[in-house]
Amino acid sequence: MLYNCFDNPIPFRKLLRYNGVGNKLEWMEVFEMSKENRFEVVYQETALKSEKTIYVDKETGINYLFIANGFGGGLTPLLDTDGKPVITK
Repeated sequence: MLYNCFDNPIPFRKLLRYNGVGNKLEWMEVFEMSKENRFEVVYQETALKSEKTIYVDKETGINYLFIANGFGGGLTPLLDTDGKPVITK
C-alpha cells in the first residue's frame, strides 16, 4: 500500500516516493481510483521478477497483454492469428 507524506493511505493527490534512479525522494501525482474499474484481470502469471497479465476493457471488450520483466514492461492489444484485436463479449 502506498502512503502519503503524512502516513495516511492514498487517496491524497501527492505522494512522496523513493526514486530508485538517482536515489532520492520525489513528489508523485496520484489520482483517486474510481470505485468501478474499467479493466478486469482475466489472466495473470507471475514469477520472481516478471509478470504476464491479460486485461479486458469492459467498455470495448478488447484484450490487452501486459508484460513486465525487471524494471521494464509493455502493454499491447492482444492479437489473434489474423492480426486483429481479441474481443471478449
